[in-house]
Amino acid sequence: MPINEQIRVPELMVIGPNGEQMGVKKLQDALTLANYAGLDLVLMNSNPENAVGKIMDYNKYRYEKNKKQKEA
Repeated sequence: MPINEQIRVPELMVIGPNGEQMGVKKLQDALTLANYAGLDLVLMNSNPENAVGKIMDYNKYRYEKNKKQKEA
């Protein structure tokens, strides 16, 4: 999953840290929002026509994902 500066789409639908839709934003605006929140912008869907990015703590997400895989 591309995060922060690794994202290469010009615009994307942004989902906030609490799951709220923040609308379609330019990549730089979305990165600024994530930076202000102290979180990461993670590209969830890389389809250029309807890219979706979520503002979240990527390290926490990755940790919980690995934890679930180990339990399974």
